[in-house]
Amino acid sequence: MPQPTIQQVHVSTALTQVAIGYSNAVYIARQVFPVVPVTKDTDQYYIFTKADWFRDEALPVAPGNGPQESGYGTSTSPYVCIQYGSRVPLPYRVRDNADNVIQPRTRAVRLASDKVELALEVRVATLVTTAGNWTTTASLSSGSLWSADTSDPFGAITTAKAAVRDLIGRDPNTIVMGAKVWDQLAKHPDMVDRLKYTVTGGVPTPQQLGGLFMIDRVLIGAAIRNTANEGATASYSSIWGKDFWIGYVAVNPAVDEPSAGYVFRSGNRIAQWLDDSLRYREVYDVLETTDEVVSAADAGYLIEDAVV
Repeated sequence: MPQPTIQQVHVSTALTQVAIGYSNAVYIARQVFPVVPVTKDTDQYYIFTKADWFRDEALPVAPGNGPQESGYGTSTSPYVCIQYGSRVPLPYRVRDNADNVIQPRTRAVRLASDKVELALEVRVATLVTTAGNWTTTASLSSGSLWSADTSDPFGAITTAKAAVRDLIGRDPNTIVMGAKVWDQLAKHPDMVDRLKYTVTGGVPTPQQLGGLFMIDRVLIGAAIRNTANEGATASYSSIWGKDFWIGYVAVNPAVDEPSAGYVFRSGNRIAQWLDDSLRYREVYDVLETTDEVVSAADAGYLIEDAVV
């Protein structure tokens, strides 16, 4: 006796409660280099001469005399904000025919926003992981790479921390590393042994690693990007790579703070407009105008290619 098949008794439609989407879970650029709101696209920021502030000049004062005079020099450094943006068009017919799960307007804004955020992450990561941007850097020999159980990451990080302190007179407060570096540090025998009395379940957290070195923030760069052109085979890579960076970063922009870097931002906006000139579509623009700068090269220390 004939019976209908499963396919014949149901007409397939798109699910409304689930759809598969991809985006980076976390971006860290704005924590690595704090954002400084500015009113102009171009301007200058002051740099107080470091040597003048660390010179020991409070000498004994003889009766009838005044103390020795001190002073300080200044210089300026420019920033030049560039506008970065992403545009996502939404034809009216596509908008009106889309299933509810697509949420085309929301999706357009999210896509454009993520493109801008991804680009900022790449720019800041490039600055942080470029050895020439920092006064002190280190390269590990093959036997010293942290992917080797016999290596000494504790010693290398302690040395880096001391190097920053010796240059700016304060301990660094931020560690930044790629996810591949964290994967190795989290299971390194030396780190596990040093943290064994504070770790639950045998795997340390970034905060526990920071506590070991008395570092306030440990940031793990896990974001990836596709470096292939549209239409070509996708090529994914880690934005933060295999480098380890330690430095002093102002949690909030401030005067008299030797922050390793800043993001100067003169504007950001999300715009929606109608393009009826033969195209019949909505257009969504996300724009941000910034300049990312290394503002204190001596406030950071880079260990290049810390793992295999």
